[in-house]
Amino acid sequence: MGEQTVRLRVNRSGVGAEELRPLLEKVVAQVSPAMVEHPVVLPSECPAVDHPVIARVLGEVEYARGDAGWGCSYFSRKGSHLGAVGWTLSPEAMAQEAEIGADSVSAGRLRVIETDGASLHTRSNSETNWSDIVTIEELRQQMQVTLFDVESRSRPVGVSEADFEELMDLMIEAWRDAVG
Repeated sequence: MGEQTVRLRVNRSGVGAEELRPLLEKVVAQVSPAMVEHPVVLPSECPAVDHPVIARVLGEVEYARGDAGWGCSYFSRKGSHLGAVGWTLSPEAMAQEAEIGADSVSAGRLRVIETDGASLHTRSNSETNWSDIVTIEELRQQMQVTLFDVESRSRPVGVSEADFEELMDLMIEAWRDAVG
């Protein structure tokens, strides 16, 4: 929209893109340049933009937003985006997520990074971004973290799997502190 980039995320709406278009256009029409007057608005539940791990992997963060409910999003000067979002699922949704996860692991789209009986940590095998999902079944909590280059929609150049694992550890700790 003009010189502003508007990024929207729609999760499993079950509605096609064309049906969503009027709603999305309405949201975009309400975007104001004033929204970038305060480029960093993060609650204490999100790691700070100058946290050593974020600063080392992302570089200078130009824009960050978050909410205590739990979501943290960072855009770096280098063009990388780190996004983390957590949510609570109904028992039915948790069962559905478990089934989808198991299917994705067996199909090779995800691989299990860690499981300790209380939580499951999986990583996408996609070459287009770094993406992990952590599920704590007992609490019905799930968090997804993604890291990608905004322009190319691929993994950021120079970011290794070890770098992403450090980011994941940081985000998992912040998320667990926030949700208990």
